[in-house]
Amino acid sequence: MQEKNINEHITARAGQYVIDITNRQAQIQLEAKEILEDTQLSEPQKTARLESLQAETDFLQSSK
Repeated sequence: MQEKNINEHITARAGQYVIDITNRQAQIQLEAKEILEDTQLSEPQKTARLESLQAETDFLQSSK
């Protein structure tokens, strides 16, 4: 019985982790869109910010 409770808890925790990662990835997409549409940023600034977001996305994807 205790093993079942532990497995349910771990499963719920893992599920929440995946949801959190997915939510962050959606936020990153919105941030990337805002960066691309920002007329006050230079192309090098946009590139640097987008590369940072891409690195975070890559990390999150590998964590799933």
